[in-house]
Amino acid sequence: MLRLRAAMPLGCWWLLFSCSLGEFGYLSADFGVPGGGTGGSVASPVLPCEGQTDGTPCDDQNVCTRTSICVAGICGGSEVEACSVASSIGDFSMTQGLQEWSYGYWARGTHTQKSYQPDTDFTPLSPCQGMFWRPACVEPGDPSYSWALITAELQHGATVPDFRLPVRRWVSDVSGLASAALDHHHADPGDGDGTRATLLVDGVAVWENEIAGGDARGVQAVIPITLELGTRVELLLDPLAGEARDMTHLSIVIGAR
Repeated sequence: MLRLRAAMPLGCWWLLFSCSLGEFGYLSADFGVPGGGTGGSVASPVLPCEGQTDGTPCDDQNVCTRTSICVAGICGGSEVEACSVASSIGDFSMTQGLQEWSYGYWARGTHTQKSYQPDTDFTPLSPCQGMFWRPACVEPGDPSYSWALITAELQHGATVPDFRLPVRRWVSDVSGLASAALDHHHADPGDGDGTRATLLVDGVAVWENEIAGGDARGVQAVIPITLELGTRVELLLDPLAGEARDMTHLSIVIGAR
């Protein structure tokens, strides 16, 4: 499969990250054990070379091969390399749409049973000083201030003035079988009520995980997903009942399966 941009080293979710945010100090742990969470998606077998002559271009469903052709009825890739095609930390920027990443929130309000609809519920956040994405660049004390935010490593939901769930969105520029490596743990040592993370692929939840307040280890999971050009991969963070002490590390690296 012809990839549309250069490869990046896979494995950055295992690194030790740290972040200092305002008056708080947030430090993630050093993780190396995948697992946890539920859900996933598995693609049906694809036979793109059935009846095709040798040399016919095909898609081998590997997001990390640059080209693939039919040989003896089998689609095989060349220039195979370890790669990641998207990294929420490595690709982070303060520009909407850069490297296919967008930053927004879902104004869920008080309707806790309402499901997220990507086409209508994604509201772009504003880029604010200090490398923050927020609903508005205002200071605490302003009536419109909200704790909803996204940084390179962190997300924080809000319950005041209403429920706002931060949404980190990536739109795929590759197709094939892939894996999503996720890290969900609390970055605040306080006594908040925890957070719930959800991974959606084109609006369908394929993984969900809830951690308690102060859980600095959390869960690291590797989930199989299937990508097409334009597939929307989104990470939502739910603050549950309260927003206090809910600063959360929530990251994703998408690479080969």
